[in-house]
Amino acid sequence: MTVEQIGLRRRIARGETMFGVFVDAPTISHVETLAIAGFDFVILDQEHGHINAESLVHLVSACDHFGIASLVRTPSSASWLIGPALDCGSSGVQVPFVSTAAEAEAAVSAARFAPAGERGVHVFLRGGQYGALGAQEFFSVCNENQAVVLQVEGTEGVENLEAIAAVPGYDSIFIGPYDLSQSLGVAGQTGHQRVVDVIERTVTLCGQHGKVVGTFVNTPEDAAVWAARGVKMVSVSCDTNIFYRACTDLRQAITEATEA
Repeated sequence: MTVEQIGLRRRIARGETMFGVFVDAPTISHVETLAIAGFDFVILDQEHGHINAESLVHLVSACDHFGIASLVRTPSSASWLIGPALDCGSSGVQVPFVSTAAEAEAAVSAARFAPAGERGVHVFLRGGQYGALGAQEFFSVCNENQAVVLQVEGTEGVENLEAIAAVPGYDSIFIGPYDLSQSLGVAGQTGHQRVVDVIERTVTLCGQHGKVVGTFVNTPEDAAVWAARGVKMVSVSCDTNIFYRACTDLRQAITEATEA
């Protein structure tokens, strides 16, 4: 499947509620399993995970094959990291620690070809089908189909939320609750009212500008809560923690069965 066929950006624009998982391990079987299980997207994490440029291409290819959208969270908001995350043919990019409207504008510019931005051009990589797409078609396909998600997770970003929300060209604001809780003085308390207030305010502001909100949750119950409150892109846990919890449950079940 191609980025057009997967249609993440169109689904965001339609306001569909989607559920995804962060992927930290450079393991193709993880993204394939998540796709088979029915998740809508994965966030391939180059900020905190162990995914390098080479493994990223293979993970995106696996996502395409199994029909799950691939967002790439870049290591930072530096513009030179955004283009390569899209050049591999991903469904979009998630840019961390956006704190001002100017940073949001810079991220959008780095992710869009002219006239919408100033993304660097290389048409002979996977995203351009190694040159099979002509330059103009490549520009059009990318600008129309690759999503731009801005991650807000600090007090400066919170202070500038209204200005960030008004920036044109992005598709979603993703609130990082753990970093946000730390910056708000309630480290690790992602359910604290200060954190909840910021997410709810973001839903309202983004709605006023025709954009949607995403966030991270730990449990299915929290996923249901935030989906009911208007969050459209809900990321539930991450691959490594899902595997850890499954292993823990299995080992405990073995212990209980052998001791019965």
